[in-house]
Amino acid sequence: MKFIEVSSDYDFGALTFEQSDYFNQKSELYNRALTEDDGILSITIGGEDENEEMEINVKALDFDDVPDDFLEYVLNELCDYDMLKNTCIYKVED
Repeated sequence: MKFIEVSSDYDFGALTFEQSDYFNQKSELYNRALTEDDGILSITIGGEDENEEMEINVKALDFDDVPDDFLEYVLNELCDYDMLKNTCIYKVED
């Protein structure tokens, strides 16, 4: 199964990603990250001006079968909500 890990050095990196057009391009971002030497793609998500721009890191991950309910459990029960605002993992649909 394909996943991307989204993180940023700035606050609310994952939330910003979820609210951007990139959120619906997870498969494309996964494939682009695979072409990077370290498997991590850097993208810039911006606002009205460059002071609102944020660099987001997208890491391509691949695991054997991971049940959806396991991922949901980890995100809801084991991860801190404040951490998930900045760093989160998303399933990539084929």
